[in-house]
Amino acid sequence: MEENEKITKIVVGREDELTDVVSGILNAKTDRIILTFAEESDILISSINLSVIKETAEEEGKVLVCQIIKNPTGQRNSKIAGITTIDTPNNPTEDVWEKAQTPEPVAKSPVVEKSEAKLEEKSTTSESSNSKSSSFETRINEAIQKSRTDIEKKKDVKTIHQDGIIISVGEDLPSEENDTSEVKPNLSNLDFKDVLKTEQSHKDRKPLFSFLQFLSPKTKSSPSNTISTQAPLTRKFKKLLPILLISVVFITALVLVVYLNTVPFVKVRVFVKAQEVSIERTFTGDANIKEIDFEALKIPIKTESVEEARSTSITATGRAFKGEKSAGAVTLTHPNPSGTCTALSLPAGQVVISADGKTYSLDSAISLECDSFLTTPVHATDIGEEYNTPSSYFTVQNYSSTEVFGYRSGTFTGGSKTEYTVLSLSDVNTASDELKTSSISEAEKALQEKQGEWALITDSVKSEIKKDSLKTDVAIGAEATQANLSLTVTSSGTYYYSNGFDAGVATLLTTEAQTKNLFQTDQNLDLTLGEDIQKDVSVVQKTDNSVLIKLIASGSVQPKIDKTEIVNTLKGKKWKEGTTYLDGLKYSDKATMYEFNPVNFPQSLYYFPKRQGGILVEIVDI
Repeated sequence: MEENEKITKIVVGREDELTDVVSGILNAKTDRIILTFAEESDILISSINLSVIKETAEEEGKVLVCQIIKNPTGQRNSKIAGITTIDTPNNPTEDVWEKAQTPEPVAKSPVVEKSEAKLEEKSTTSESSNSKSSSFETRINEAIQKSRTDIEKKKDVKTIHQDGIIISVGEDLPSEENDTSEVKPNLSNLDFKDVLKTEQSHKDRKPLFSFLQFLSPKTKSSPSNTISTQAPLTRKFKKLLPILLISVVFITALVLVVYLNTVPFVKVRVFVKAQEVSIERTFTGDANIKEIDFEALKIPIKTESVEEARSTSITATGRAFKGEKSAGAVTLTHPNPSGTCTALSLPAGQVVISADGKTYSLDSAISLECDSFLTTPVHATDIGEEYNTPSSYFTVQNYSSTEVFGYRSGTFTGGSKTEYTVLSLSDVNTASDELKTSSISEAEKALQEKQGEWALITDSVKSEIKKDSLKTDVAIGAEATQANLSLTVTSSGTYYYSNGFDAGVATLLTTEAQTKNLFQTDQNLDLTLGEDIQKDVSVVQKTDNSVLIKLIASGSVQPKIDKTEIVNTLKGKKWKEGTTYLDGLKYSDKATMYEFNPVNFPQSLYYFPKRQGGILVEIVDI
């Protein structure tokens, strides 16, 4: 509502009702009022509503102009009600205000005039029975009755009767002519001003407008299509209202109960961390017992041996040479520079050396006199053609060149050399090592195959080549390209009885974990052992009379948690009681987590559901 010094402008919205407009007129502080309908409004669908508005303005001594834009029906109803109307967005001119100050006669049809005559008679009767009725109330009743009389007078109207509702096609809803039980409203005792003032203080209650709406038929998009609900429908609705309210309350309660029992669920996550446990035990091996005694730490043992004979071929890789030695003659001399020398005797085989390093030996013994020369035959100490051309100067091994030296006499010939392959000692050693390794592997494999209910102690296996079993079919150093090698390997090992051994070790590990209280809890936990158990069995002492066997085992243990048991324990418990129980389920550094869903559920109503699937438990290994 906008006001200036002379004019009050009331803008009627789509949701505003008749009482809101009447209240605006009553509260206006100026004499001139512009009532603007910029949107579709239910007030405009009946001239009766506009008549009430006009009568209110006249009672308050105010000049009223309706500004109705783009609504021909509203403009028509406004003119019928006798209100000055404009259809432009501009404010009224002075001419319009002067016209509005002069009341316009309401357009009447002959039928309406006749109806008014009847209405005046009824009004007179009403005034005689109730002297307190105001002229304003009388005019309201007249307007209402005039509308009803006008409807009764219309003929040739197609109507449909169904469930107390009359549907009129092409006209306003007619009244049922024969319905004498219909109670027509009497507004003679109703003080509209008091109602309007009450509505101003109680905005949430609008009985006047609702009542007037009931009396005046509404036409929304087309004035020719109208559906009106008559008084019998109202009475039926009033009778059904308690039943509807009780049904709504019952359905709401039922939905709430179903929601509380089906929607909530609790998700629980229990975190478990496996703990490492290890043991070390020394068992006494006894060949005379048949069962393992884990309390006395005694275990049955036995010894087995196998013999594997193996052979292989050897490819000879040794190198040797054959051929002839070169021969020639050397002239030797024994000088006497001091004049005091004696004769020099050289034995057969005495080595003389040429200047290029080749060696030759004397074929026979000789004796050299002082200052004499002697030619003697020699031959090379090794085979090969390279000895055929020695240098011409020679020295005698183990003598100085001042005592004796010589020269080549003639040529050296006959030296030759040819290379060939022989079986070397290295060939035999390499082949025997490889054959020994494979033979031992085969022997130990044969020992493993004998296990059954017995387990071989790996470090107890001993293997060796049987004495005098290593043989070759070619002598070492002999010419050959291939040779055959054979040997025999003997292996022996100690076995322990393994039936029930793994289960006993698992029990020892579990007992050790319970003894050490690895999970630091007062609960008597059932522990479960992980599948990855490491075992090491070795012989620590073996004599002719006893065998000591050491067991070192390790693994991981964790509590055996039954999710079904947790769920059954929690079902139906109060939230505080159940969470206290869950806080005690601590099997790692991370506390048990629990979450109630939906999260927007009131915390004061948290509980642990009884229904199947209401509690979800997850075990998380960390």
